[in-house]
Amino acid sequence: MRALCSRVAYPQSGCRLCTESCPADSIVFKDGYPHVGAGCLECGACISSCPNGVFLPRQNRDIDILLPLVPSIKKRELQTIHYRCSNATGASRSAVQLNCLGRLTEFLLVAPLVFGAERIVLAKGDCGNCRYSRTISHQDKIITASRLLARAIGIEPNKIALAETGAPEEISDAHVPPPDRLARRAFFTSIKSKSAGLAGMLLASGRTIEQDQRAQVRQHNWRRTNLLAILSRLECRAELEVQQDILPAAEITVGHECTGCGLCSCICPTGALKNSMKEDLFEITFEAHLCTACGNCEQACRFKAIRSSNTFNLKRLFDQKPQTLLRAAMKSCDSCGAGFIHSENDICELCRAETPKLAF
Repeated sequence: MRALCSRVAYPQSGCRLCTESCPADSIVFKDGYPHVGAGCLECGACISSCPNGVFLPRQNRDIDILLPLVPSIKKRELQTIHYRCSNATGASRSAVQLNCLGRLTEFLLVAPLVFGAERIVLAKGDCGNCRYSRTISHQDKIITASRLLARAIGIEPNKIALAETGAPEEISDAHVPPPDRLARRAFFTSIKSKSAGLAGMLLASGRTIEQDQRAQVRQHNWRRTNLLAILSRLECRAELEVQQDILPAAEITVGHECTGCGLCSCICPTGALKNSMKEDLFEITFEAHLCTACGNCEQACRFKAIRSSNTFNLKRLFDQKPQTLLRAAMKSCDSCGAGFIHSENDICELCRAETPKLAF
């Protein structure tokens, strides 16, 4: 799944989530790709810290953890789900034991509630003195994001609780404003698997929109796919503006500075940004539910045409509809022959920038 890595798609990416969350410092980049070294503690922090789904668990995938619980949840035999850190004290018959709670994802916390569980209880160990202590801030983000998702679908956020207190701390207004309305609670008996194809074709270069003849199919982001499989079957009526550092997604806009080079879609690791030609019109579409706010597009755009917001409307994860960001007539450059838009000149902006200025 390394092709999903933001740094693989764009080597100058500033993403360091996996290396910053790894308590063993075992993740290194060699030849441009992430590698997990022999010192791995199998805590799972890299799995849940990477929103692009680059890392796959060797065993006990999210769906493997959840599926054995579903029959008992639906029969009301299992109403409280316990996720227990391996260093936590106490025990529970229904406990799912993890090396570290840093392995949890939003899917593992929200999906049981959707199926009918009454409560999720998280049993932490002594995180401050644990060798996995670097994952603490990441754990907090996952819990906060999961509570926000629960609120959006009309489930009380305090149903996701810490074992020490039995009740969670309040969700800070810094993460989300008070909702005007809450959606009805919905329960579903099954979740159909999504198509494995969240795929797109790589472009031949950043200056054309022709498909690469050696096209590689984009690997799909299993983390986001699992979450979307739940949310797409639920109703969201709460207009929640969420910070992207809590739940990675973004709102993207494309301005008139765009030249139609196509670089943004080429370096988007998840396929959230796509461009196409329809007759003589160049078009950029954006699928917010696939975006993980990696920032590649905004950082790489030479003309600063792309801008992303620090917050996004949570409802976009439920709607899962593509949005047309730009549509403009395309013409050919007299110098290089490449297509470009938004210019009254006959030579594209890149050629103009590369043409030496004559001194008189």
